[in-house]
Amino acid sequence: MSIDPLHQCQAPDNLFMALRAFYDSQFEYEDERVPGYIENQLTIPSQVLRLPKALRCEVHATLLPIVESWSHRALELIYVYGIRRYLRGTTLKMHHDPKGRVYSVSLIVAQQVEVPWPLVFDVAPSDYREVLLQSGEMVLFEGERLLHGRPKPLRGDFYAAVFAHFCPLSH
Repeated sequence: MSIDPLHQCQAPDNLFMALRAFYDSQFEYEDERVPGYIENQLTIPSQVLRLPKALRCEVHATLLPIVESWSHRALELIYVYGIRRYLRGTTLKMHHDPKGRVYSVSLIVAQQVEVPWPLVFDVAPSDYREVLLQSGEMVLFEGERLLHGRPKPLRGDFYAAVFAHFCPLSH
């Protein structure tokens, strides 16, 4: 069965509220440098906020049936990344997710931007799509297959998101 390679939707309220409450309660982030991938000429490009195990499990339990319904496949969780907070001027290189991360979710937890920061997808030849997400929204996409990134510098103070990756059980 063919699926749309990306799907934008509202995140479940209970999950978004749990992630936002955790995010709002934290004040110390780990500086993160991922050369050649997340770039910023002016400052540290991003920071990460590790999720406690219970919250990672909630992300998994909540998103798994949503991604399975969209993909029409039985899936298993590969990885839930903590909250990555991109900082002013940062770009995210166009890339494919690592092998095995077939389906990906980007859920926006918080942002303070001057202009929307698009997530760009190369869906097919001559079919680039820009997805603009508000806090509490998410996009499901074929991360291993689709070239994607944020090539325009972030114009704003920060943009914070959680990422989850899944693969088919038979993978």
